[in-house]
Amino acid sequence: MGPNEQERRWFESWIREETGKTLIYIGRDYDGELPYWSKVIRSSSGDTKANAQQRFNQAIIRHEALRQRTPETQELDWFTIDMSRSNRFVRDLTASDSYWLDGIEIDKCEIAIRGEIQHRDFNNSGWKYEDLILAEDTPLLFRMRPLGYQDSSVLVAQNGSFLLNYSLINHEHRKLAGKIIDFCGEDLQVTFVESRQRGPSMGGNPPPSANPNRPDREQRPGFFNLLMTNPLGLILIHLCIAGLIYCFLRFPVFGRARERFTVSTVVDHQHENRDIRNFGRHIDAVGGLLHKTRDTQHAASTIRYYDQHVSND
Repeated sequence: MGPNEQERRWFESWIREETGKTLIYIGRDYDGELPYWSKVIRSSSGDTKANAQQRFNQAIIRHEALRQRTPETQELDWFTIDMSRSNRFVRDLTASDSYWLDGIEIDKCEIAIRGEIQHRDFNNSGWKYEDLILAEDTPLLFRMRPLGYQDSSVLVAQNGSFLLNYSLINHEHRKLAGKIIDFCGEDLQVTFVESRQRGPSMGGNPPPSANPNRPDREQRPGFFNLLMTNPLGLILIHLCIAGLIYCFLRFPVFGRARERFTVSTVVDHQHENRDIRNFGRHIDAVGGLLHKTRDTQHAASTIRYYDQHVSND
């Protein structure tokens, strides 16, 4: 399924927060387990091949079950998703710029497309669309740029057949992935958001920018922002360390005892509620518990065990 309204609004707010941001959205209709087990089947024999065939069949069942729970057609604010198409392998690639396919041996790629993400004839006045790589008549990779924020964009890939872990074993796929990374620019801060079929859980406002020079950071200085401000941050860190040392010194568990601790084995009922150092209170309490058992033999054996194994240590 594509991103729902809440997810789209969250990412749109994040993109518009400042210029120069890029979100890469990878379509879901691909399972790298299927081509993996398919290759194992072709290259093995005997029990290994039979086991691989079983795993392949199980992967197909899981993938098809997920597809059946997905609407056949989804019309979203960003694009439309058509899940009714049949699976096909891409034989030809074209690009809007020679940069994308320069050095790529297309005949060695193993890109497959089933469900299609389309933006053509899509009426959304808030975005400008640009096809970057075409797989025959289908945009394999296209860019969405919010109007008024042309330095920020969303790159949409049809699926992970050339971007996910198993797919990157293919050398040509690694070249394509590298070109996407280079296209995003230099000095990048990268975050991967991976979610299950229903999408990521969204809550609250978009995360604050990592740019410390933003004006809103000066207007709303948080404690951690202050720690990153020189020389105030260095002073605060030293004060925190000094405060911790002071707490350790003042905490009763640490340091030299403030008064001598005297243990008395005399049962002093008169002061038993006033002096916790009176060990006789413990003896009195144990005796009371033994009395409540109303078992003279058990009480005697308990005292005898104490005399033989504890008091002589």
